Amino acid sequence: MIQLAVKGKLEHTLARVERAVLDQGGQFQGDSRAGTFSGKTPLGEVQGEYRVSDGQICIRILRKPSMVPLGMIEKQIRAFFAEQKAT
Repeated sequence: MIQLAVKGKLEHTLARVERAVLDQGGQFQGDSRAGTFSGKTPLGEVQGEYRVSDGQICIRILRKPSMVPLGMIEKQIRAFFAEQKAT
């Protein structure tokens, strides 16, 4: 399970993550309590779910290609949730 602290307004963060996932051809459904997501890799689809509790977003990967390391998926998920810097 991947746990992330919520920084800023949760609704804005989730909207930004949803846009990023959709822009990369994935799917994202949910709200400020829970949801599901999926995305494609060159080796197959990744599917997961999230739940929000006590200021934390808890993400569980439900399905992934066996050749894709969980650490690589976690790195991408953390990048989606990272605060964007103004340029």
